[in-house]
Amino acid sequence: MLSTLQAANTGGTPVPLPNLLLLSNEIPQSIFAGCILLQRLLKDYPSEKLLVIGPRPDPRAQLLDCCYKTLPIPLIRLHTTRFAAMKRSLDAFGIMPRISMPSIERCLKGFEPQVVLSVMEERYADAASRFALAAGLPLALIVHDKPELFDKVYGWARAAQVRANAKIYRSASARLCVSPEMEQHLREQYGVGGEVLYPNRSETLTPRPPEESAELRQPPLFQVGYAGTLAYGYGGQLRQLALALRGTQIRLRIYGQVDRTRDPLVTELSDVVDCRGLITPPEKLWDAVKAECDAVILPYAWKSATDDTELYRTHFPSKLPEYLALGMPVITMGPDYATGMRWARRHPDAVMSLTENDPAAWVAALTTLRDSPQRRVALVHAALEAGARDFDPVAIRRQFMDALIRSRATSDQEAGHAT
Repeated sequence: MLSTLQAANTGGTPVPLPNLLLLSNEIPQSIFAGCILLQRLLKDYPSEKLLVIGPRPDPRAQLLDCCYKTLPIPLIRLHTTRFAAMKRSLDAFGIMPRISMPSIERCLKGFEPQVVLSVMEERYADAASRFALAAGLPLALIVHDKPELFDKVYGWARAAQVRANAKIYRSASARLCVSPEMEQHLREQYGVGGEVLYPNRSETLTPRPPEESAELRQPPLFQVGYAGTLAYGYGGQLRQLALALRGTQIRLRIYGQVDRTRDPLVTELSDVVDCRGLITPPEKLWDAVKAECDAVILPYAWKSATDDTELYRTHFPSKLPEYLALGMPVITMGPDYATGMRWARRHPDAVMSLTENDPAAWVAALTTLRDSPQRRVALVHAALEAGARDFDPVAIRRQFMDALIRSRATSDQEAGHAT
């Protein structure tokens, strides 16, 4: 069992991992994207050194072999009602009831944390910050989304919300941001820097042989796969792409939850789109994609019904590191400010990018790729190389562990100076 780590900042000396209290809205479990990423980071963490406190785990999910404690946010039910914005607005001023320190202490039951970890979301990050400060412990924060993006408040509370979030962020000794763009935004917004921790793909994901991309799965059709949610403008962009592909030899295969009674991908575009449904676990999903598709696509919307501009600018799509590890050509499309598009622009040999909001240009580019076996194979080789360099899951997990160890070491040093 992993109990020490050859920390990069110790010259190779084995360093014990700290007792870790995870107090967070996202908990390690095998369902929901953010939770899966957290589960992968902590999959080998010694169970006796880890305590998870947060919402109740999903009954369908697999959990880590450690102790989970349920601690709901006071008045959490208001978050799903028309009073949600008012509740969160009052939260920003500290008016509403918060997770109490005694309630956290009751969950510990003899567990002695040395580092507190939280995903910066909902009011759990507030509780983690307050508990760490009261207990004299270092706080490590993971930031997947802009803190103000999903916790909607009224205009009169926005400045207070930013101040409250800045206080939490600044209190952390380790600030792990999902993209370079996120780190830059929060540095400008909150006045303190962090480090980039890209989303970690599964360590069991293996590529198919690159040479397989020289042959189409069902010639003459060129089948492009998409795996994931249809929210955040992705579904709308796939519908626009499907409309453009009518009359061509290019098809879309969608892997994810689709409303088969109402979504136009099913009701109006079935001649171009094959909705394969949700496939779990992820290992089975990627096996199906590798067996059935000729390429995969990340489809940002130039304009979405929900205006996801701010999300695109900072959030990093976890599917991109997975796509790059499949041994398949990767296609991105969308506005140039989206983080995935910016990464693709830095790696033009690894990804084919559709940068024009022009259906005719999409069809022309995809048709060229369909007719170019050498181009497909070249893309695969470059994608595997770039993905291994930027998104090595072992290196990402090591970086995460090092951040925890550094947090504890810094805290111990400060405590020594204080005495």
